[in-house]
Amino acid sequence: MTSSTIAYYDSHTDELIERYDSADMSELHTVFDRYIQPGQKVLDVGFGSGRDMLYLKGKGVDLFGVDASEAFVRHFKERHPSQKPIVFHSILPDIALPKEHEHSFDVIYSVATWMHLPKEVHYEAIASMKRFLKVDGMVILSYSCRPRG
Repeated sequence: MTSSTIAYYDSHTDELIERYDSADMSELHTVFDRYIQPGQKVLDVGFGSGRDMLYLKGKGVDLFGVDASEAFVRHFKERHPSQKPIVFHSILPDIALPKEHEHSFDVIYSVATWMHLPKEVHYEAIASMKRFLKVDGMVILSYSCRPRG
C-alpha cells in the first residue's frame, strides 16, 4: 500500500469510520455466514473501522485484524478497549504478526483493500497471507473493479 494512501486514511479516519459503519454490508455478511463458522480463527486484513470484525465476533468467531492505518488501529482500540490485543498495525504486502499466529488462521479475508496494492506486489501479498493461513484455510478477497475517484 502506498504511503499517500495510508496518509489519506490516517487523516480522514473519523469520517471514514462513520461511512464504513453506516454502510449496508448484508451482501458481504451473507458470504461470511456461508464460509466462516463460529469458533474459527479469522484474520481481517485492512479492518478499517472494525465493522466486519465486530459482526463476526458477534457470531462467535475468534477474530484478529491488521490495518496499515495507525489511526484505524488506535481508534479501534479506543472504541473497543476489551478487544485491544486482537488488532495490529501492519502493511501489505508484508503482514507482520507475532510468530505464534503463523499457519493458525482458518480464514483470512480482506474487504476493499486489495485494490490499493500495486499489481507488482500481489504475489508477495498472497505469499504473506499464506504464511498465516492453515494448510486447509481459505482466503476471501472483496475489492472494487471500478475506477475510484
